[in-house]
Amino acid sequence: MAAKTIFKFRKLLPGKPKIVFTHGVWNQPFDNINNADVFHEVGIENYKAMKAYVEEHKLNKEVVLLPHFLKDESLPVYDIPELRKQFGINTPKVILSVGAINRPHKRMDYLIEEAAKLPGDWTLVVCGAAREQKEIGY
Repeated sequence: MAAKTIFKFRKLLPGKPKIVFTHGVWNQPFDNINNADVFHEVGIENYKAMKAYVEEHKLNKEVVLLPHFLKDESLPVYDIPELRKQFGINTPKVILSVGAINRPHKRMDYLIEEAAKLPGDWTLVVCGAAREQKEIGY
């Protein structure tokens, strides 16, 4: 809703601002097309769908797939061994999942079940706000 309103009234803003919409996985391209000039897709399926939609309808929209539009030098540099020590990660292989921790939308239950089947040289790290804790039982 906020993106749609800002996009609609952007001509009232100074300069020529471009509205960048970062899109996850929920909506279809036509649901968001009137929200922004640039679509930053975080999933390959949505990237392909949005790209095809923009080309088919000959729209003047930019569609970008990860990595984010931030320049590398603007991102913090982390000491990986220190992070491993801080979070108690003692395995050489790590799966990192960042997002809402819930069953219906992110299927974290499936991720946890599948990661439990991996050999002992793997660690699953789950980061995000817990949702529906009573329903999912973890």
